[in-house]
Order: sequence, then C-alpha cells, then structure tokens
Amino acid sequence: GDGQPLLAYTCVGPGGQLQCLARPKDPSDPDLVEWVKDASNPVIDAPPPGGNTQNFRDPTTAWKDEHTGNWLMGFGTQINGSACITVYESTDGLKTFDLRGHLYRDATYSIFECPDLYPIATVDGRSRAESGIYVGKVSTNGFGEGGFDMYALGTYNTTRVTFQPSSPFARYDYGAPFYASKTFYDKPRDRQVLWRKI
Repeated sequence: GDGQPLLAYTCVGPGGQLQCLARPKDPSDPDLVEWVKDASNPVIDAPPPGGNTQNFRDPTTAWKDEHTGNWLMGFGTQINGSACITVYESTDGLKTFDLRGHLYRDATYSIFECPDLYPIATVDGRSRAESGIYVGKVSTNGFGEGGFDMYALGTYNTTRVTFQPSSPFARYDYGAPFYASKTFYDKPRDRQVLWRKI
C-alpha cells in the first residue's frame, strides 16, 4: 500500500489457519534479509462463513481493484466441503481486510491451495492488458493421486471480482512432483514467472 514490500503468509493458531503479514525490518536493504511480523497479526483471524479452519491458506499476490483502487487478495479455502478461492479486500493500504466474496468455487474438488490469477498476452499480439484472457491456477488434491497443479483459461469480471473458466481445468505439468507452485509478475520483462517447491 505504501510502496514498501509486504509478505502475506498463513500462520497457525489454536483455532486453525490464520492470515498474517510481515514487513521488511530495513526497506532499504536490497536483499530484504530481515522481516518483522506485523503487530496486528493475525490480520484475518477466521475463515469465511462456511469455511474450514484447517483449510484456509496460501495468499495470492495482492492486486488492485480497478474500480475502487482497493487492494484484493485471494486465499485457498474450503467452503462447506467445496474448493474455493476467497477474496478479501483492504480499504486502508493492506493493513486490515474484509471479506469481498468468492473468486471461484468448484464442488468437484475439496480444497484449492496456492491459488493465482493473472492475465496473459495472446499469440496474435494482444498484450496482457488487452487480451481479456486470464489464467486461474490452483493446486488441488482432488484426484486422489497426491495432488496436481491445475489451470484453466477464462475471464475475470472486474466488477463482481469473479473468475469464469472458459476451458476445463487441466494439469499444469506432468512431471513429478509438481505441486504448490506460485507465480509473480516480472514487470521489467512483462512476464508471469511460476516457481514451485522441490
């Protein structure tokens, strides 16, 4: 919110999974080696209504609501037994968060982990900003084979803050193990970078 780096992470308390923040101890350190937990942690102290306290985790990279300018952040959740990406909104520069709604929900799966949503460019030359095509990425254990990273192409409704797949979810990669990947936007090279645990 203030131009400084911010880490969002899931912590575990007596009541289950909670959402917390950390800020750099020295923002001028180019390596950002030391971080300080936010004094207001947890900034989200319970899952959304119908949510499972043991399945509420893995914040996305925050993005701005193009209509309000407020920050939005998605989390992998389980709502009444269905997989969901739940969105929270911050109206005060990433200090406090309120439930905004559900970006995407799918009863085919029991939980989504490590969700991401990002625009992509097209082979016909339309840029990320022009294409209107988004990738919804999730990690899911819904196949009973240890879990996979999945993606679907679709559209993002900026007013309702929802993702609508236009294709079925498919595996991101067939190598093993490939699970719990995350992405970030590399602005200098105008690309989305995906990394995963090893």
